[in-house]
Amino acid sequence: MPIPPLALVLLLGLTCLPCATAQVAPGHIQRPETPNSATAAGEQPGDSSRLILAAANWLAQQSSIRAGVRQQVEIYNQRFVASGTYLQGASETRPVRLELRFRLEGQEGSLQQVYDGHALWTYQQLGDETQLERVDFHRVRSSMAGEAVAGPPLEALATGGLPALLESLAEQFRFGEARTTSLNGRPTLTLEGDWKPDKLAALLHQTRDVVPGAGETIDLDKLPPHLPDQVILTLDQRQLFPHRIEFRRHRPARWFEAILQGPPRVDTLASIEWFDVRFNKVVDPRSFRFEPGDRNVAC
Repeated sequence: MPIPPLALVLLLGLTCLPCATAQVAPGHIQRPETPNSATAAGEQPGDSSRLILAAANWLAQQSSIRAGVRQQVEIYNQRFVASGTYLQGASETRPVRLELRFRLEGQEGSLQQVYDGHALWTYQQLGDETQLERVDFHRVRSSMAGEAVAGPPLEALATGGLPALLESLAEQFRFGEARTTSLNGRPTLTLEGDWKPDKLAALLHQTRDVVPGAGETIDLDKLPPHLPDQVILTLDQRQLFPHRIEFRRHRPARWFEAILQGPPRVDTLASIEWFDVRFNKVVDPRSFRFEPGDRNVAC
């Protein structure tokens, strides 16, 4: 069965089942030369991290969040566009429901994820093909008590909502100063972040890609093509709501671009955008229950 949009995002290395963070020497990161780098000398990444965590804290205080969502993925010469709805409930477990619909190779498809605070249900459909999976995160986390656990951003979204997503971004990426921007006529703040060396080294270890030794440089040009090297976060200026997140990859300049001394190419591997956001509306608790019926479940 062809890969649906969210499943392809899983290949980005940003969403995977939780696993222990490897004890890997972080080394250093060699970044492509690019103007207006978010990590230029003199900037204070810590200040932006506090801004992101403040946004996460505000989102966690809302009794519910309902929004439309659009997702685009472009990688391996394939492009997917999906749209649907996002729903987040109130409780310490942060239940989440995400539904997406898309069209791929002339077939209608859908993806549904429901997290009830303990288990994540994922139901995918494309044409006549279906797949249902269940992951008991309560059991996984209990079995790993006391161990350092990686928290990939998009996994965090599925199992903790927008607050967990922002917390994960702040944990794994270092951000430069926020810039005043606008999105669809809305005043926004835009932050650019790149990998923290130890987090990237641990990710490469988990995905069995080449792992740098102590003090070695991680050449971002040589990362697997599906991995981003930069995240762009766009927050509402007033409420700090994350209206858009992009995962980008800088590509080495081709020979003719090098001759012209042009900047590196930048590809947007994936983007997620939220719109028509509604806060603190009454939500039926049954929205966060998944009934598999007689469908086969892969655990």
